[in-house]
Amino acid sequence: MSGSPFAVRGMIEGFYGNPYTHTQRLALIDFLAHHGFDTFIYGPKDDPLLRARWRDPYTGDDLARTGELIERCHARGLRFVH
Repeated sequence: MSGSPFAVRGMIEGFYGNPYTHTQRLALIDFLAHHGFDTFIYGPKDDPLLRARWRDPYTGDDLARTGELIERCHARGLRFVH
């Protein structure tokens, strides 16, 4: 812990509009880790697997990209919340 008075220091990707690209998300995770954050919450409003198709499992490229985000978070000491 960085001596912060906050139990959770992170960022929520939970907005409407153009989502971040996968490359931007990976860079964001690096940025968050570098600046002492400990959590990345993935929840973009336009992801159909989080909205209309929330019961469908991630498969194929969606699953691979999400796995890469999780791995990057863990490698940088961040929690990935979905």
